[in-house]
Amino acid sequence: MKNYELNYFISGKLKEEESKKIKEEIDSLISGIGTILENQNPIKITLAYPLKKESTAFFIEQKITLGPEKIKELEGKIRAGDKILKVLILKLGEKTKEEKIAPIMPEPPQQATGEKVEKIKAIEEKIEKIFK
Repeated sequence: MKNYELNYFISGKLKEEESKKIKEEIDSLISGIGTILENQNPIKITLAYPLKKESTAFFIEQKITLGPEKIKELEGKIRAGDKILKVLILKLGEKTKEEKIAPIMPEPPQQATGEKVEKIKAIEEKIEKIFK
């Protein structure tokens, strides 16, 4: 069993009571094959861009626990509803690509020693002569 975040949008053309009823149906689907860890009531929002020609929707975010083999089944059943505009299921607890890549640190500058110090001093003297 793994933890997932389930996000979905229900049509904004529905009344709030109808959106809650659809959410309860999805909750019962989840309870049949997994566990709901965190639950949220539908929140009516204005979409940044239209989904299926709709500009408002009810947004629901849930944290759930399911077996990985049940994800496709759950997603298919949720998408089958004609009032669902969009579904997104994210696996929780994994690092993102950016977090997996170790940051590249430049090598610290090396201290000039012996011969290098003399060359640097000679160059500095030549620069001073040029600018005088």
